[in-house]
Amino acid sequence: MKLIFSMTFILASFFGLPAYSCEILKSYELEETKINMDVVEQAISVANKILGENVFIHGCKKRKGKTNVFWVGHQGLTKTRHDMMFVLEECNCIIIQGSVFFDWLNQYSGKRGELELIDIGKKEILVYFLLHELGHIRNKHPGRAINKKSKHYNVIKTKSKKRETIADLFASNMILEGLSNAEKFDRWMATSWVSVELGQLSFNLQGIRSIEEFGGTYLNLPRLFQDKGKSHPNFELRVLQINHDIQQTEDSKILLDSFIKHQKESISQDGVLYRK
Repeated sequence: MKLIFSMTFILASFFGLPAYSCEILKSYELEETKINMDVVEQAISVANKILGENVFIHGCKKRKGKTNVFWVGHQGLTKTRHDMMFVLEECNCIIIQGSVFFDWLNQYSGKRGELELIDIGKKEILVYFLLHELGHIRNKHPGRAINKKSKHYNVIKTKSKKRETIADLFASNMILEGLSNAEKFDRWMATSWVSVELGQLSFNLQGIRSIEEFGGTYLNLPRLFQDKGKSHPNFELRVLQINHDIQQTEDSKILLDSFIKHQKESISQDGVLYRK
């Protein structure tokens, strides 16, 4: 069986063709899971409505020009955020580790200790991530952005961070395009719900920082405002930028500018909250 996989990759590479995604999935020892599969199926349906065409297909159906989406368990993967979602360059297919996605989003949704956060729609946030990953594919960003450990928080501009920003912008533009097509009601409605949930996620992130990290916000602590590693920009900054790109209001600009100001001021801080 492994010989078949190898020959598939060799032939696909030689002729410049994408290898069959299901064979690649097996070669990575990844397996699809049925746990909460309804969430990814609904997200794919909504994402296709936003795009105005059936770009995403779930599972192993082989269709030219389509993007396969696989909802997998943690076999062959870690349970960290870095293995939550990525594109396999061999097939331009999207891998989503469902349990990690749920664990990640639950940090910013519903009850968090003493905080009562807004419940965030899992399906809608997953739709945005699908559009983001499609942005990587359309912009020909090969492979996975594995986060390289850094001893310090940073604001270093890297090629990987630039790619993440480009993919975010692609997804935001798809949302904007869907919102501008009010005559296509299903598409407009699907896009509107995703936009609302992104706004609520931004609200929750600011609430967590303002309440749990009040002193840290005031002191511009690097761990709150800078990037964690060298592959991705600060997550809250990304969400604020995404919301401003979509909403384009004075309020969204104020929130974005405020965060950027804190980030700039954090560069001169050493990360110590209290020193005796």
